[in-house]
Amino acid sequence: MVLSGGSRKRVKLEYADTSCNFSTFLPSLKPYIGPFRINVEQFLLQHATEVASSDLGAAVPGGRNPRGMKMWSKRFFVEKSGGSTSDVPVVTLEIVEEDVKFLPEKRIRCRNCAVVGWGGHPVSTKRYHFMIPNNQDQSNSQSGLTYVQKPEYWDDSDHLLHGVVHSNGYGHLVRINGIQGGSKFLTGSDLMGFWDHLCKVLGVREVSGMDVSKKHEMEYRLLHAISYGHPWYGKWGYKFGKGSFGLTFEVYEEALRILSTEPLSLLFSSVRSPQSKLQNTVAFYRFLSDKNLDTVRDLFRFISDLLRRQRHEDETKSFVQEQVSGKCLWSDKELRNCFDRMLRVLQAVSEEKWVSWKSLKGATSSSVGSPKLVDYCLKHLASKRKDGKIVVARPNEETHFVEYRLEDVQKDGTVYRKHININHQESRF
Repeated sequence: MVLSGGSRKRVKLEYADTSCNFSTFLPSLKPYIGPFRINVEQFLLQHATEVASSDLGAAVPGGRNPRGMKMWSKRFFVEKSGGSTSDVPVVTLEIVEEDVKFLPEKRIRCRNCAVVGWGGHPVSTKRYHFMIPNNQDQSNSQSGLTYVQKPEYWDDSDHLLHGVVHSNGYGHLVRINGIQGGSKFLTGSDLMGFWDHLCKVLGVREVSGMDVSKKHEMEYRLLHAISYGHPWYGKWGYKFGKGSFGLTFEVYEEALRILSTEPLSLLFSSVRSPQSKLQNTVAFYRFLSDKNLDTVRDLFRFISDLLRRQRHEDETKSFVQEQVSGKCLWSDKELRNCFDRMLRVLQAVSEEKWVSWKSLKGATSSSVGSPKLVDYCLKHLASKRKDGKIVVARPNEETHFVEYRLEDVQKDGTVYRKHININHQESRF
């Protein structure tokens, strides 16, 4: 699917004295007020360092005359939270100007323009490549300018960022590689934010991009759109531009609407025993959620949020404890009473036997009275202690339901035996 970025508004130009901080440099600049072909020249003159033609070498891709190509670079430091100030990562933005007069005939036409439907635009005399190579392993790494001598420079799939803009202001986001793509300290959102601000500053008219990213062999554009109503690139204003043959924007949006609003109750409309793995998995996430999960969008968004939080939460914290939010509706006395009854049930069970949440809920509900209070306490039960033992929770690998048991605790507070924590359960979606 081709994504298309919207037009950029321009305001009066003001200059500011800025440092080369990757995250703050471009946002601190005011957008230029002229056309892109003028703006980019001013930007390069004021903020970048031109590379001498002799430094570019003779082995230039496509058999071009080296004197027909110009190149600039600008280095940025990347702030690391809690990192050492003496070891600050540095990345280099490389800008290469191509003049079509020096290109072979087959390279004059832009294949990206043809894909998105801009083939009818007049051929621009120049185009500018904006690239951040993935060759800075240390803070004192060189900019890698000699890499331009290699034929694979233009199509290197390891570039952290590669965008190209024609002198008429129309451009293409060719490549983004965040942490999963090999970046050591810049996320995909960091790079997209940088590219988005660069386009705004330079007055780029419109940008296209091919959304081909996948998560677990499934198109991420579909997963993200079902979960949040737009593709991942939509956070920066990109939207559906052109699909496969016969696929229009209206058809695509309607398909997303149908998938997103599909009720989960349809999975449980037929009574069957035992439940399927899919039903058990949906029930498992419904149990973990503090809110009702009624549609496919509710489920996908909840799972996506869990995966995002897992990357930031402390591994020593219980997964179940982190998922319950909001104000408690019950008094401390009611909570202590419910927890105490649950712990008594677990104490009465054999030490090696796991108790499912359904069984524990059934054994507690009659004496507690409030099913909602029981559900609340079940979500907070993990890591509760009683008489030198601690409650351990895990998902059953067969049913995917949560189950509990008491385990011994050493004097230093650690558990003797370790089991699969719910926090590390692999999502099946």
